[in-house]
Amino acid sequence: MVAAILDVYRRIIPNYLVIAILIYGGAWDYLHSDISGVIASMAYCVMVAVILYPLYMTGSLGAGDVKLYSLLPLYYIREKLLIIYFLIFLIALALAIIRQLRHPHGRGIIPMALPLAIGVLISIIADNMGYTVLLG
Repeated sequence: MVAAILDVYRRIIPNYLVIAILIYGGAWDYLHSDISGVIASMAYCVMVAVILYPLYMTGSLGAGDVKLYSLLPLYYIREKLLIIYFLIFLIALALAIIRQLRHPHGRGIIPMALPLAIGVLISIIADNMGYTVLLG
C-alpha cells in the first residue's frame, strides 16, 4: 500500500521500500519453507524481472514497478501467480480506460503500483472469504 501511495503522489517507488519488501518476503518464504524454497522463489523473481524488463525499456513500466512485480513470487505460491498477475493487469486496463475516458487527449499514465495493491488486496479478501478456487 505504501508503494502505491508513493507511486500515485510522488511518481516514484523508493529503492529502500523495495529492499524492505524483498527482505521481508525472503524471511517470510524461509519461515514457510526452507532455503531451497527461498532460492526457488528468488529464481522466479529474476524470471519475472527478465520478462518485464522489455516493458521497462519501452517506457510502459517504471523500474520500481518492475521491481515490485518481480517480488510477488516471494509471497504467493506458483499456482496463484499467473492469476494474480492477470488480475493486476486487468485492473490496470480498467484504470487506463477510465483515465482515457476522462482525459481523451491527455497521456494516460497509470501508476502501476496502484493496480498491484488493489489486486493483492482482492486476493487477500478472496482468500479470507474462502474463494481460493477463484484465485488458484
